[in-house]
Amino acid sequence: MKYLVLWEWDISKMPSEKEKRAAEFQRVMEITGQYFKEHPGEEWGGFPGEHKGFWLGATNWQDIGRIVQLFTPYFKVQVHQAVSLTEYNDFYKSLMQMKS
Repeated sequence: MKYLVLWEWDISKMPSEKEKRAAEFQRVMEITGQYFKEHPGEEWGGFPGEHKGFWLGATNWQDIGRIVQLFTPYFKVQVHQAVSLTEYNDFYKSLMQMKS
């Protein structure tokens, strides 16, 4: 399975002091970098200036839960299961058969 996770920094959870905020940001980026070293082929991206981005990876729902916990409480996330064109087409065909 493949999942798309849309993430957004919850800035209200970050330390207000500039130095502490920078240190926490660096810690989160290190965790992210380590995760992707261990999971080649998965993708991460950010939308500059928006404090938002995405993660796209093939995994299972249990791993999604672990990933989300890595970044709690600093991120709000939306998790979406993604399917291929073939899978989506098969699903659509099955719906059409139900209506017959």
